[in-house]
Amino acid sequence: MSNEKDKGLGDLLKKVVNSNAMENLGGLIETAKNTKSDLVELAKRELKTYLEKINITKEIDRILETYDIEVKGTLSFKKKKSAEEKPTTKTKSDEE
Repeated sequence: MSNEKDKGLGDLLKKVVNSNAMENLGGLIETAKNTKSDLVELAKRELKTYLEKINITKEIDRILETYDIEVKGTLSFKKKKSAEEKPTTKTKSDEE
């Protein structure tokens, strides 16, 4: 008898879970999307508030007074492969 009750309860539980599983999963996914959007919006507002308080001119002055600036770079010209394949055309000044 106890075994029949357990089986009936188990079947009932399976039916409830299966019927609500898709609804629950959909609700869970929707909640996750909303939570993500809310979190991104909150982070955006906090960052905006922080950046609005910064005096950029003062910060640039502080950086320039505190640090030396060193710039390194390389500039080179390399002939394109497609330019090597193109035939050269003569102009009127070349013919004279």
